[in-house]
Formats: sequence, structure tokens, C-alpha cells
Amino acid sequence: MEYEFKDYLRVREIKRSFEKTILLDRDVFGCGITRNQKNDLSVTVYAASKSDNFPTEVDGIPVTVVEEKKATDSAINGHLRLASLDKIKKKTREAAVKGSFSTGLFDAALIGPHDINMVVPEVLGLGIPQGVVDPHIGMKVKKSGCRSGVTEGEVVALDVSMFIDCSPMGWGTILFLEQIGTTPMAKRGDSGSITLDNELNVVGLLFANIQNLTLHNPIRPLLDILKVGLVTENKVDSVLLEKIIGVRRDYENGKSRTERWRPVPMGVSVGNVAGGTGTTGCLVRGRVDKDIFILTNAHVACPRGYKPPGLNPEPPSF
Repeated sequence: MEYEFKDYLRVREIKRSFEKTILLDRDVFGCGITRNQKNDLSVTVYAASKSDNFPTEVDGIPVTVVEEKKATDSAINGHLRLASLDKIKKKTREAAVKGSFSTGLFDAALIGPHDINMVVPEVLGLGIPQGVVDPHIGMKVKKSGCRSGVTEGEVVALDVSMFIDCSPMGWGTILFLEQIGTTPMAKRGDSGSITLDNELNVVGLLFANIQNLTLHNPIRPLLDILKVGLVTENKVDSVLLEKIIGVRRDYENGKSRTERWRPVPMGVSVGNVAGGTGTTGCLVRGRVDKDIFILTNAHVACPRGYKPPGLNPEPPSF
């Protein structure tokens, strides 16, 4: 990491204060922390246009404006997309900024397999997760999704706040907070993929695309709120390893990610008709009861109206 963490914390404090005003602007979709063209940490505003109305700095920290267009079908990942400006009503902005409604931290759900012997922690094309790591700007990452397979990217934004259209799930327009932004690295159907660094440590849970970013829930606080831990290579015994070798053989022989897999690896289609088709992310284990679950997105695995952890949905009257 080329910047001092204390410098990042200072920028984050300023950004969080600044966005309470900037997110009320009718042309703004979101706000985050990136690097500018001079490679300095910068508060970045994602807006409909690069208007001269936005300041060039705040409390000595440079402000960068990125032009973000309304999402099109090609930019949709699963059910969720960047909210259009006409959907981000004034009351929605005000409630979200105040923290009373319309905010979310995670788009996550756990799937309990009928038989734990029918799932393996292998992430197709990558391997078995090694642990958890916190992101930093410039980190190289990769994911394995059922639509686009293995793709690589880079963390370019942290502490991202973004208005996302979650109306297909009955959540309305949600301001997602504290998200990770990477270079675009997903297509529709890759929702639920985990994001890993080059050492196969898990960084995040992929849940949405906008024009300039793919968005991911940060994994460490997500695991904490779900009270689960990763199933890593340290948990693999000889019986499980034999199953994993078979899965790797099928993958090398070109078996499709949308086919029926037994045992089920990570990085294949969830195929849940009620919630849509997304990707199996990773295996996790309850910290208390030790039950095994598949981690993916709520908008992938759950029916309309399910409330994922960390979601504070807006009132229907807005």
C-alpha cells in the first residue's frame, strides 16, 4: 500500500462529512475515495455530468468528479443497477443522508445445502480461499462468476456510497454505504461471486455493476454480522480433497458453469428461480453451531421482500 493508513482515515473522515451535503445534489449518484490523476487520495463524486458547481477540494483534500450514466441492460448485474436520477427522490436523499431510511451495507444471504457432502470450497478456476484480507486502493483482485468466468480487476475506490435501484427486490432505492469499487469485472449473472486477491484471500462479495465500477460488499464486516467464518484450505481433509480434484477435472474438461454440478463448487450458477440466477460465492461455517452455508447475494438467493442484514429500507410512501 503506497499511502499511509492514517492519511486514508483522514480522507475518509472528510469524505463522510462532505457527502452529507453532496449526496443531496439532484445530479449526484454517489461518493467514494479514489486516487486522482496526480495519484493523491481524492474524494470522488459520481454525478450525471462534470458540473462546475462541484468544489475542486474540501478541507485541503482534492475532489474528483466522475461522469456516471444511467444504467443500461448491459450494465446490470443480476437485479440491481445504478438508480436513475428520477428514482432518487428528494425525500429518499434526505432520509438516506440522515440515516433514518434507505441505507444498506450488505446484499448477502446464506444458502443451507440439503447435504453438506454435496458442496466443496473450490472456487472454479482459482482454488480454495486462504483467508480474509482488507482492501486497499491499487490491490489486484479476481473473481470467478457463472457468467463471465474468471476475470481480473483492481480496487480503485473505497468507502463508496452509491444509490442503487433495488426495486425488483422490493427494497426501493438504497444508498449502499462503505462499499468497495473495482474496475469493471463482471456481467449479469456474476452476482454473488467472491472477490479475492492474488494470494486467494477473500476481499469482498460482488453485488452490482455501474458504468465505471463493479461494487462489492467488504467481506470482514459481512462475516462478522452473519456470525460465520470462511471454509478455507486448512479445513480440507483427504475425502474432501478427492471431491475437489474431481471438480477441477470437470472444469478443465470444459463443463459449463450453468450445468448441474455434484458436488457443487463455488463460481457456478445458483439457479434459484425465485430470486434469479447468480453465482455461488464461497462456503462459510457458523461460528457457534458450525453449520455449513453457501454465501451469495440476497437478490440472488432470496424472494422479493427478504431483508438482508444491514438494510434499512425506505418507507413505501416515498
